[in-house]
Amino acid sequence: MVAGVREVNILRVILLIILTITFSTINSFAEVKSHAFLDDILSMPDYVPGAGIFFSDQDPQKMKIIRQVLGRYGFTAKVMLRPTTGNTLELLSTSNPILTPNIEYIKINPIKYRMIVHAAKDSFPLIFTESFDNHWKAYIVSYGADLQHSTSNNLSTYKLLEGNDNDQATASELKSYLDERLVTYLGDGVPKKKEHYLSLDNGRRKLDHVEQYTIGFISKNFHGTIQNDNLPMGMFYETWFSGRFNMSSDYEKIQWKVTKGLNNKVIELPDMYHWRVNGIANSWWIDLDMLHKLPQASVSNPGYYRVNSDGSIDFEIVIEFWSQRLLYIGLSISAASFLGCIIYLVVDWKKRRKVSATLQKNFTRDFGA
Repeated sequence: MVAGVREVNILRVILLIILTITFSTINSFAEVKSHAFLDDILSMPDYVPGAGIFFSDQDPQKMKIIRQVLGRYGFTAKVMLRPTTGNTLELLSTSNPILTPNIEYIKINPIKYRMIVHAAKDSFPLIFTESFDNHWKAYIVSYGADLQHSTSNNLSTYKLLEGNDNDQATASELKSYLDERLVTYLGDGVPKKKEHYLSLDNGRRKLDHVEQYTIGFISKNFHGTIQNDNLPMGMFYETWFSGRFNMSSDYEKIQWKVTKGLNNKVIELPDMYHWRVNGIANSWWIDLDMLHKLPQASVSNPGYYRVNSDGSIDFEIVIEFWSQRLLYIGLSISAASFLGCIIYLVVDWKKRRKVSATLQKNFTRDFGA
């Protein structure tokens, strides 16, 4: 059984306004000219909690492309008066729903996240709630190599970890996730340990006990999003030297072509689809037509997405803070330089030792002991 797809309506505001997007599967959008109208939007009778809001004055250069992307859903307009200032605000709402898939994810570290998108039937918005920065990049990575649906792990080894009763999926819930293909991987089956500490009055901690487990934390399904800490971490360099999507024509008719990089297992999503939402968060528009430009995964061949029986697709996204690789490069250069210095000193020491031994031998030969 393939995971079901939920419908999401879009709300919008215009005056030089546009769209919004969301990560944990949202249910509406709004485009607004500036932050000054935020309170008015939140107090609207038809505002839906969890909606995303896009401020057009934050991304004026992307405004045309955002309108073009969302135009396929149809717009209806109305005008709202702001009583405090007398200013008017034109609101644009999409007439047709957006279908959003289910998302399985892991936070690998503060600057890297992995997501498995399940049963995507149409293009959709993805909202990532970290503070907006152009250095956050999203990548489509090769799907299927280490993400085969895990049935080898015995569910009898699954347990609720201490302190997670309210957030962690129960064994029966996890079984249903596996049946519906909402959870991909249950780990490597290797026993693991988690240390639990007691806080002391002096501010220090004392080891209380060690908890044993095999399958890591898997959350309940919150609005179509499941946290799965068993997903692969990946290497720190897995997104380096990626390929990219390039637009092959102008904005009037968006068409994409793929340019391969040195790393043929990862393709970077275009920056033109990376938008600021809710004033602070990152958002990406995930265009399935663009993904279909990539090879399809099969049992025998690697690819970037898998097609389900109902025509929907599963694929994998890695979101990463690009600037972090500069730190890795700097550390690598420093480590290489340090290693080079050590090698030079060792070689020089051996050379000096050899010269000293030769001089001592010659001295003994010429002058005696």
